[in-house]
Order: sequence, then C-alpha cells, then structure tokens
Amino acid sequence: MRCEGVIRTRHRRPACVAAALGPDDHLLCSTTVEDGMVVARLAGREVGSIIATMDDYLMNCQIAEEQCSHDSA
Repeated sequence: MRCEGVIRTRHRRPACVAAALGPDDHLLCSTTVEDGMVVARLAGREVGSIIATMDDYLMNCQIAEEQCSHDSA
C-alpha cells in the first residue's frame, strides 16, 4: 500500500522557510513554495514512517518559521 499526504502552511517568508526545510527532504518528503505557501508532499509504503516524517517536518517547520521571523527583524 502507498500512503500519500500534503501539508500546506502559510508563512510571512515562505521562501525562507522552504529553504530551511529543504535539506531535510528525502525519499519520503519534498518541500516547495506554491502560491505563497510552503507545501510538503509526503509519500511512502508504511503509515508509521509517514506519521514520523510528518511529526519531524512540523517540528522543523516551526523552528524554521521562528528563525526566518528572527532573521527579518
């Protein structure tokens, strides 16, 4: 079975957030900027791996948002 998901988040500086998240992209996740939003596409064969990837991604997204907000101050 293949599991897929998409996470879309809004940020004041989406390009900065996506760039910060990019190094964490791997076979299960890819990050882009689309229509002013950061978009992560996740896919894999095991639900547990996707859930773990989503959890890691969301934590990293929060840290990237904080860093990009700090950088713009």
